[in-house]
Amino acid sequence: MKTLHDFRESDRAEDPVQWLSSFYTVISSVPTLKEEDKIRVLASKLHAGARGMLDAMSPPPETIEQAVNRLIPRLSPASTSQIQSQLDLKAVRQGDTEGVFPFYQRLSEIAYRTMGKVDDDRVLEMIKDKLNARTMTKLMVYSHTIHSLEDAITVFKLIDGEAAATGSAPSVAVNYLQAPKKPSCKYCRRIGHTVDDCWRKGSGSRGGPRQGPWRL
Repeated sequence: MKTLHDFRESDRAEDPVQWLSSFYTVISSVPTLKEEDKIRVLASKLHAGARGMLDAMSPPPETIEQAVNRLIPRLSPASTSQIQSQLDLKAVRQGDTEGVFPFYQRLSEIAYRTMGKVDDDRVLEMIKDKLNARTMTKLMVYSHTIHSLEDAITVFKLIDGEAAATGSAPSVAVNYLQAPKKPSCKYCRRIGHTVDDCWRKGSGSRGGPRQGPWRL
């Protein structure tokens, strides 16, 4: 049977929930230890993240059973998966040969997995700090036309189409140049309608008050 000395730090455990369960079984069999001492031993065996969770519990656990039962949900595979998604979102960057639209799709998937539904402005704010230098250079040319996420996606596809046409990106990139082009308004600079239908100009019901361009 395992003893307390057999337990290494929990960051080396493949399954933290199983580690906690086994630890609880062993430490509960030591009658000479007071509850607060058992909790102290548990804290000494936890990795920094889990120890922080234990220290932050309010009110503090009074028994080892309370401590373990409250840690298990926090260290469950679902919780650790959420933490990993947060790390992935922070670290993700557009690859040197990755199309900007495929990268947008990849970033959106990670963001949804991490935060659930994300509003358009938040996506635009996240992506501009994660693009490679080639894409940023291209975006500087088109940034004044981007007033919404839909506009940005259109530009992303345009950049990928130009890159595919010149051979500077993988052929799997979306070739926007071969796709039907949406009309664009020369007055409010929004995509999807012409100047004849622009509400802002007073000649139609489309468009809207001109918004500021996407700032890079």
